[in-house]
Amino acid sequence: MQITQEERAAGALTPEHRETALMQLRLSGYIVLEDMMAPEKVEVLRTRFLELLEDFSSKNAPNRGPNRYGFLLPFEEPFNDPEILANPIVASLLHPVIGEDYVCSFYSSDNAMPGSEYQHAHSDCDPLFPERNVATPAYAVMVNFHVVDSTEENGPAEIWPYGTHLVGDTDLIPVHNRFQDIEKRRASPLGRFSETLQAVPLLAPAGAISIRDLRMWHRGTPNRSTEPRPMLSMICNRPWYLHDFDSRNHISRAAFDAAPPEVQRIFRPAIIDA
Repeated sequence: MQITQEERAAGALTPEHRETALMQLRLSGYIVLEDMMAPEKVEVLRTRFLELLEDFSSKNAPNRGPNRYGFLLPFEEPFNDPEILANPIVASLLHPVIGEDYVCSFYSSDNAMPGSEYQHAHSDCDPLFPERNVATPAYAVMVNFHVVDSTEENGPAEIWPYGTHLVGDTDLIPVHNRFQDIEKRRASPLGRFSETLQAVPLLAPAGAISIRDLRMWHRGTPNRSTEPRPMLSMICNRPWYLHDFDSRNHISRAAFDAAPPEVQRIFRPAIIDA
């Protein structure tokens, strides 16, 4: 969906755009909002993030599959920008989907480096009620900030927007965060089945913000370019659901107190350091 300059300046979608975006998010499980960030803001985010990525990748082994890294973002400029963390257009779509009092439990990144490979198809969360075959209302979404173009060549995420976010049968839900045995999982009946469904690459230009239901099946793809494909990530969820208690962001007391109220509200699950 193309966001107009007027909508971005006002921090609000037109009623028609908002209705369309909500329908796609609820039924297809995702939405891509283009031109959500000004080019100069994207440039600042990209430049600083690539510095962090170079430093992290030089000191750590890949942690999301071959040549693929994820790490928590520091709560400092330019990543603590309220226009990013509490974007009013994003908030207007999240409120009716995951509640007015949603929080961010995970502010991180997803980075496909040259030479990265396919991940296995997976959901980013375990079912709430594993003993029952039931589809629940949405309780968590992934919000991604695209600081470079996500293209066919540089390892975009692939998604299965065919209602996979509504699958309630626990025998059919791929287990998340198990990237050390990719080939075994791709060879499993579930992995073979996912290969028969046509995955859709989540393509987006720099400056776009994409939102997807955390339950949706997806996977990383090979980066065949010569440059990293970085992407900033926020998991936003209903306050009673914590995606990963051990991976919460740390924020200094001074930085938290300096943040505007709407950012403090969203980041209240973070660990506040003295």
